[in-house]
Amino acid sequence: MIDDDPFFRFMHQRLLLAVDPGLEIRMAEDGAAGLQDIHTCIEGAQQIPDYIILDAEMPTMDGREFLQAFRTLVFPGKEKIQIIVVSTSPNSIPLDGYELYKIRSFIKPVQIDQLKQILLYPAEPEEHKHKKTLGVRV
Repeated sequence: MIDDDPFFRFMHQRLLLAVDPGLEIRMAEDGAAGLQDIHTCIEGAQQIPDYIILDAEMPTMDGREFLQAFRTLVFPGKEKIQIIVVSTSPNSIPLDGYELYKIRSFIKPVQIDQLKQILLYPAEPEEHKHKKTLGVRV
């Protein structure tokens, strides 16, 4: 989960754990910290996330800048990561050019029914299912 707002990180974490208590949730306060976590995953120090909840509007590196940098990374399993862009504004990130990625967008706060749809009905074959990891750790 990449979000600069501690309230939304806390609230979304609580909702995610209500949907799936076994979920491993890592968090970052901005896109730069989120990218650092992805690099740590690429190096093999931790599991690559299944999902990234990405705030569109953050200081240091916002959601658009994170997506541009993420797009340039090459690593196994990248195509399976589902990215959920969240924002208080409905038009904060145009998703043109990101059709290769499983990107969805929601207005904050994300509702529990939306999280259930994402976590309980993933678009992946049964043989790829394993313990889910979400986002990045601060």
